[in-house]
Amino acid sequence: MKTSGLRQITVLLFALLLPVAAGRSATVNISIQGFAFSPQNPTITAGDTVIWTQLDSATHTVSSTAAPFVLNSGNLSQGRTFTNTFAAPGVFRYQCNIHTSMKGSVTVLAATGATIFVNIQGFAFSPQNPTIKVDDTVIWTQSDATTHTVNSTAAPFPLNSGNLGIGASYASTFTTAGTFPYRCNPHPSMTGSVIVQAANAPPTVSFVAPASGKGFVAPGNVAVQIAAQDDVSVARVDYYRNNVFQQSLAAPPFNFADNNLPAGNYTLLAVAVDNLGLATTSAPVSIFVVTNCTLVAPQWTAGTASLTVSNAIAGQPYILDSYVQAPGVFPGVWGARQTNVAPAGVFQFSDVLAPTEGRRLYRVRQFFP
Repeated sequence: MKTSGLRQITVLLFALLLPVAAGRSATVNISIQGFAFSPQNPTITAGDTVIWTQLDSATHTVSSTAAPFVLNSGNLSQGRTFTNTFAAPGVFRYQCNIHTSMKGSVTVLAATGATIFVNIQGFAFSPQNPTIKVDDTVIWTQSDATTHTVNSTAAPFPLNSGNLGIGASYASTFTTAGTFPYRCNPHPSMTGSVIVQAANAPPTVSFVAPASGKGFVAPGNVAVQIAAQDDVSVARVDYYRNNVFQQSLAAPPFNFADNNLPAGNYTLLAVAVDNLGLATTSAPVSIFVVTNCTLVAPQWTAGTASLTVSNAIAGQPYILDSYVQAPGVFPGVWGARQTNVAPAGVFQFSDVLAPTEGRRLYRVRQFFP
């Protein structure tokens, strides 16, 4: 914390006109004018800075009135400033010691997680048993004229506020899950607890069936089986085919039939949503559905057969077989000549025959893994 003269104020205000980098802490300005602090009770985040600027002709101070006593400006004449960066969450009350009717406060929230306030008043903690999440912060503010404390009553004993007079605050950030009971040591009938829930884990989801790469004959009838689990409960599983929503299942087993699929390639996805709305998307499963392709009679050019295949499924492998019969041997046998991956619905094979060979018989078949 520091005080500065009017010349330094001018430099500071100029600096505030410069662009602020993302993630940098904020600065809040409070004017002291007309025997009042304005704004009187700002709320900021841990790491932020407050600058008080004294504009009255009368001398004033910025002085803490309750623990933690972090504010002590000394006498501020007209044109002087006082700066304090608040590193920890809490409620910081202050006044002008020269004019004690001038009062204000700065409420500092935790930089990460939520901030929950518990009031100590009427010899009770309110709320008495709040439920929070890991990395949330609780701030106790003491409103009774009688001194109180916040002290853990069970391991790991994280709470030890010391004596809190009226207006004092005490803050604690809870980094682990569990139930943390406490009491006021001078008044042991005053009890409370903080229930810290673990962070919500996302659900898991995967396809049991079909296996990725599986083929079907049109019309494709696909038995879909999805496994989904969560640390609490799965609210629903949504099923997508080629990124288009198909249906939703609200309870296990997450099994259903996806029938009458025409020939084509398909990508299947499942999205599991848990009871708190957290969602997980499965790894994609790729399947294909085929129908009989058509092999056009080959065109012969200088011992080379050019064969056109239609009704193919792009991206799928097709095998060209030829029928070979040795002289005097019957019957002949079908043997694979080559395998092509169809670049489109219509594509070609080429087969070169030996000079001693006559023409061949051909067929094309779809590869099924």
